Amino acid sequence: MIENGGVRVFPRLPSVEPHRQIPNNPISSGIAELDRLLGGGLNRGTSTLVIGPSGVGKSSLALTYVSAGLKRGEHALVISFDETKNILLTRAKSIGMDVTPFVETGTLHIEQIDPADLSLGEFSARVRSAVEEHGVQVVVIDSLTGYLNAMPEEQFLVLQMHELLTYLNDRGILTFLILAQHGMVGSMSSPVDMTYLSDTVVLLRFFEAQGRIRRAISILKKRDRATRGYDSRTQDRQRRCACRRTARPVQGRADGRSHLRGCRSLSSERPRGQCTAVASTS
Repeated sequence: MIENGGVRVFPRLPSVEPHRQIPNNPISSGIAELDRLLGGGLNRGTSTLVIGPSGVGKSSLALTYVSAGLKRGEHALVISFDETKNILLTRAKSIGMDVTPFVETGTLHIEQIDPADLSLGEFSARVRSAVEEHGVQVVVIDSLTGYLNAMPEEQFLVLQMHELLTYLNDRGILTFLILAQHGMVGSMSSPVDMTYLSDTVVLLRFFEAQGRIRRAISILKKRDRATRGYDSRTQDRQRRCACRRTARPVQGRADGRSHLRGCRSLSSERPRGQCTAVASTS
């Protein structure tokens, strides 16, 4: 990259270090229901892809883990392509996660990036700097949709993310990738397929039930099967529907319509083998 006074070079990320020991204990989000859905939590050195339509709560889900990590004394990095720093902090506070004090103490690092000003390799260099200079242990990239706009081709994004995730996973960093899907309800599509690079895939959806628009969360993929707290054969039945502030447990089941198409509804009856849902109280 050409700058005032010279040329700046962004080298490739260093290769895998063979003897690095990474703790394999699950990391809690601070929400018991979410941890149970994820089989106890997420492991260090793994990446989680959170996908869903705009406004469904993808960033809020990632901020839940950021907030929990900050309270444990860890450093975190949030890279925002879509929101300003002030809006991010205000939204986090409105849902009960006031992280502004952690920004003031230097524990939480927020990078606001304009995709138009980003060059190839610069993004990875910023993440590497935060990891090696500040010791961050949780990284959130919000969102890949914004990052994709900085790449000339989709294949470059996949190659860059493969290198970056390998670097972060090898250092025990818990990484969240946010990806917005096209559309709000019904059929959805993603601008790029990152599922095969991610260790965990979390799908968020809108659906209508009992005259209200509700949210649902589904775990589509989790590689570390040994830590799962539920039978992987019934993984597709594990559902949670939650609002941003308050939720209460209810017994729910599908009425035969497709949940993944945003057409799920709740019933007061719960046949054997069906899931338990959490419905919004607002």
